[in-house]
Amino acid sequence: MPIDAAKALAAEPRTGEIVWGHQDVQLYHLGLGAGTPATDLDELRYTLESRLHVLPSFATVAGNGSPGVISGLSMPGVEVDLARVLHGGQSLTLHRPIPVPVVTYVRMVIRPLKPDSTAPVRPRTIQALVAA
Repeated sequence: MPIDAAKALAAEPRTGEIVWGHQDVQLYHLGLGAGTPATDLDELRYTLESRLHVLPSFATVAGNGSPGVISGLSMPGVEVDLARVLHGGQSLTLHRPIPVPVVTYVRMVIRPLKPDSTAPVRPRTIQALVAA
């Protein structure tokens, strides 16, 4: 799992667009078991498009795939065997409810772990949410 820090830090940022809509959110909610029983009015807000509320945990899987976190591990200078990677943790801070539908613009850059250092490196994702 070599990482060429100089090549990784010199790489151009990757940008992309992630989009999700009502169907993506509803499928996620149903997969978690939200919306049951269907007769519970409080649970209907997780399945009815007209009253849809997004569970905060959806943000960790929304737009999963490129240019998401995994693509950051395949940037120039970073060769990672995903079978040998341990996910150490992640955090999520929501400042308001997640809107639906959404277009998200993502910019993936490589930064050193310590300022004024060239190694080791870590991918960093910056997202801007825009309600469609």
